[in-house]
Amino acid sequence: MKNTSKVDEFIDELKHGGQFARGNAAYVLGKMGEQAAPALIDALNSEHIEVRRYASYALDRIGDSTAVPALKKASCDAHRGVAEVLRNGRLMR
Repeated sequence: MKNTSKVDEFIDELKHGGQFARGNAAYVLGKMGEQAAPALIDALNSEHIEVRRYASYALDRIGDSTAVPALKKASCDAHRGVAEVLRNGRLMR
């Protein structure tokens, strides 16, 4: 079982941290499992490109199929880096 308090700390950082901290939190949450998926799905709507990119990567790493609709929408992201993560990911194949 994952340490829920650590997951909650990183989710809080994902929502309220600076741009770099939010991207880092998304990356770390990708290693923490499905309990982080809802917060990462929300992060796909971030105004920060790196946050969206890391959230996309993290959701693909987790492999939660409930994220597929949000990832499909994110695959049309105007920023090439975000869309590229999704094209190369396993959930979108």
